[in-house]
Amino acid sequence: MIKLAASAAIIAASFIVTSSLIFPQGSANALPFVVLVCFLYSVPLATLASYSDLSGWKLFATIFVVFFGITTFLSQIETVIFLDYLTGIIDEEVIPLIFLHGLFTAALSAGGMTCLYRGGRGTTREVNLGRRILAGVAAISLIYPLIYILFGAFVFIPLAGEDFRIYYGDLQMPAWILPFQVVRGFLWALLSLLIVKVTLTDVKRTSLLTGTAFSLLMASSLLIPSEFMPERIRYAHFVEIALSNFLLGWASVRIYSRLDRSLYPDG
Repeated sequence: MIKLAASAAIIAASFIVTSSLIFPQGSANALPFVVLVCFLYSVPLATLASYSDLSGWKLFATIFVVFFGITTFLSQIETVIFLDYLTGIIDEEVIPLIFLHGLFTAALSAGGMTCLYRGGRGTTREVNLGRRILAGVAAISLIYPLIYILFGAFVFIPLAGEDFRIYYGDLQMPAWILPFQVVRGFLWALLSLLIVKVTLTDVKRTSLLTGTAFSLLMASSLLIPSEFMPERIRYAHFVEIALSNFLLGWASVRIYSRLDRSLYPDG
């Protein structure tokens, strides 16, 4: 619990310092939400560090890739790709600043947590990148677009209600939306495989950790008030992403464990 609180403090300090430099005009009213979000970020990241036997640059790299990869890259890459279709909703000049903010927040947080969780011997789980694991990566890549579509249609749109039509208007998704989501699914699959490799615990805990990491690291920032997104849209996206990403993360570990029994011989 002490290390969890310390991790939350490290992430909050990293987030606030970075925000003050990149978004100095930010509202002080958002501070309580920022603290809450940073605590939610700390839960999976601190658990990941606790379950791993890494230290030094390997632990730093793992935390950084998971943190930046989910909170910023996999989140904002969709915004970048669809920027031409989001005219009037997102200011394109803000996108590089968001990436920069995510980059420095993740780097500072990973550095602080590496100092906090030190002493590991560098042991990782043996993962044979053979046909079974590659089949798992392919399966997750294809499952993700299905989860994306189903939760968007049956969770987000009903929760957003009339605000969905007002906010997104006549937004038309391009024909290549599905191939693009398959690529995102491939990146999610690699992240889940990384978590499997570095966490030395059983399949149940790894499944819960991966689901929680995918869920909280992607969805939590939607709790912070934003001038770009109405409250109801934010909360609808929060519920949609929190649920769908938890399912994706949990299922990813289960898929790997089913296809390659050597990963969790006692599971």
